[in-house]
Amino acid sequence: PLAIGGTPEGDHYQLATTMAERVLQAAGWNASSLGACVPLASMAAAVLQLQPRFVWLSVSHLVDREAFVADYQQFYAVAKAAGVPVIVGGKGRDAEIRKQISFTSYGDTLQHFVEFAASLWTPSSAASIDRAAQP
Repeated sequence: PLAIGGTPEGDHYQLATTMAERVLQAAGWNASSLGACVPLASMAAAVLQLQPRFVWLSVSHLVDREAFVADYQQFYAVAKAAGVPVIVGGKGRDAEIRKQISFTSYGDTLQHFVEFAASLWTPSSAASIDRAAQP
């Protein structure tokens, strides 16, 4: 299954989104980081075009918190309407920001992220579904 993610506009920190991509790939996902400093309108367009199983957003630094909240809520509305879960993580996503935005899940650690992804799909669950579908 496909998962996409990245960091929001103004956030140039690439390590966390790259790590998310690699961890998912190791777990059998077709994961693709859209990169750092991605406008949330572009992320929403990617959700509509690619229809991933879920999308992640790593927030390490916010230049303008109010603009982020407004842009994020528009992005989240698109993802929710498309039925695509959103997980948000990163040090820039503090308790105050968390209160102002909607999300499917959030993670304080990479382990939370991995557990969220595993709740949606694992290779063993796919094999079980394949075996059940066979006559």
